[in-house]
Amino acid sequence: MQNLEIDRDKLIDKLAGKTITVFMLLACCSLLVALLAGVLGSIYYTSSYEIMQKLNLSFQTLRPLHTGGAGGWIYLAAVAFVLDFLFQRLKQRGAGGPSLEKVQAHVHLLIGLWALAGLLALVTLPLGIFSGREYVGFHPAISLLILAGWLVFASLFFRINGFSLRNQPVYIWMWATGLGLFVYSFCEAHAYLLDYLTRAPVRDLAVQWKSYGTLVGSFNLLVYGSLMYLGERGGDKTYAHSKLAFFFFFLGILNSLTNYGHHTYHLPQSIWVKWISFTVSMTEIIILFKILLDLFSLKKVRAQFKSQPALAMLLVSVTIWTFLQLIVALLISVPPINTLFHGTHVILAHSMGSMVGIDTMALLATAAFMFAVHHGNETSRFTRFAPAAVVSFNLSLFVLWVTLVWIGVRSGIRLYLDGVLPRASLFPDYMGPVFLGAGIILSLSLFVLLVPWLGKLGQALSRKS
Repeated sequence: MQNLEIDRDKLIDKLAGKTITVFMLLACCSLLVALLAGVLGSIYYTSSYEIMQKLNLSFQTLRPLHTGGAGGWIYLAAVAFVLDFLFQRLKQRGAGGPSLEKVQAHVHLLIGLWALAGLLALVTLPLGIFSGREYVGFHPAISLLILAGWLVFASLFFRINGFSLRNQPVYIWMWATGLGLFVYSFCEAHAYLLDYLTRAPVRDLAVQWKSYGTLVGSFNLLVYGSLMYLGERGGDKTYAHSKLAFFFFFLGILNSLTNYGHHTYHLPQSIWVKWISFTVSMTEIIILFKILLDLFSLKKVRAQFKSQPALAMLLVSVTIWTFLQLIVALLISVPPINTLFHGTHVILAHSMGSMVGIDTMALLATAAFMFAVHHGNETSRFTRFAPAAVVSFNLSLFVLWVTLVWIGVRSGIRLYLDGVLPRASLFPDYMGPVFLGAGIILSLSLFVLLVPWLGKLGQALSRKS
């Protein structure tokens, strides 16, 4: 009987290694699409924009590829880490869990649905077949594939983990809640397909931003839950069960559902919506204070993962960028400040800083950890350059972030003094090359950090050929 359990554990580990590698490769491909579209799109901010026009690569086409690829990277990489946990839980449950055949069937169906969705998006978006919506710019038929895959993933999660959340660590609560929030917000984001909304543009805009706020909240729960799980795997067994962790979890849920309002202050909607959004947004001061305390204990993080310096540096970067982004989030949630800066590049800086500085840094850290777990010492010779890549990644992102904030602040000041908001695409001449150069360095840095996983893709392709 014991030999059967050992054999089953080996089969689970083998399936886990293959599954997580496939998901990380899909995530890397999605990120490469986002980076390529972003770099090409940034050429439009330079005097060489005519090259893009001759190549028939319009900004309207590149933007949904950029945002869609970035979203795909975040979700796929986060799901890979959740799957790592699920396979560990499957071993713990032994014979009481679902059969390996059922798990494998779910995994294959999930990969097939999402790979097909990504391929269709990659083909249709350059052809100009898109919805024109933010974050869900692809055709609604692709959305059905994504939603179907998500339901398969949710089914797999609850089959292995069970439905009871009693006495579970906070990251289980975060992942389970994120699963539900995604389904709800993703469906709400497609409410534009109803005539009821298309005939009411103001209501449509309010629902659009409401759904996007919750959608972002759903992947934040997956990412932050993964960080909690990473901390537990790294040796901290107490925080994920603490009252403090659950307090910040519920505070984060409240913000995910309500603080979208700083995007809709300008809309003629109920004053109660605006006041609730403002009040809840201000509770992030508590989170800011917690992050400020974390800044003074970053040495503990580096000591916890001293055997993986790049991973430790990424976790430190997450804390610093979270601190910066919370300051911006609090400022743009204040109505008078929001009036000046909403619609300027300050909002783009906030979005980029959050998705790249926080989510991507966190996912790169989990990716480094998973590679070490599933592939051991099988690392690339490029790995020794990882710490330097983390530094250049942070520096290039900081240049982009400061550039966008500076341009946005200038626009806000002009609005205050002259009562006129400049065109959103207005860049000083010297900013275009800076924007493009920083984007290229950021992309190259990411490439170096993902080389171990991309090496796996190269091995797979060489075996097939």
